[in-house]
Parts: sequence; C-alpha cells; structure tokens
Amino acid sequence: FVYVESDNEDVGKPVADYFGVTGDAPRILAYTGNDDNKKFILDGELATDKIKTFGENFIEAALISRG
Repeated sequence: FVYVESDNEDVGKPVADYFGVTGDAPRILAYTGNDDNKKFILDGELATDKIKTFGENFIEAALISRG
C-alpha cells in the first residue's frame, strides 16, 4: 500500500502520472509488479464490499499472470 499526495511534485505527481490518475478524489490502485506490469484501478464508489471484491479480483489476476 502507498499513500501519496497528488499535488506533491516530487512523489505524488510521478506516481499519479505512472498510473494515469487524474483529479483529487481518493483512488484505489493495484499493480502486479511482475514482468507484465499490469495496473488495475477501482472505478466507482469506494465502498467496503467493492474494495473487497477489487482486492480478490486483483489477487486472482496476479496469480494467473504469474502462471
């Protein structure tokens, strides 16, 4: 997990640019860190059930991409 302030030019802006994030709203992102460099962004409402499903789907996708 990482938290960055999007208006921080040294850290926040490069991270936001890398993930293609714009705006001020909080975002939930996941990144495999594997050779495939897959990035996932949770769209929509930041509700507990949606975050849980997003995390489960990410773990499944990350495991599949590892083979």
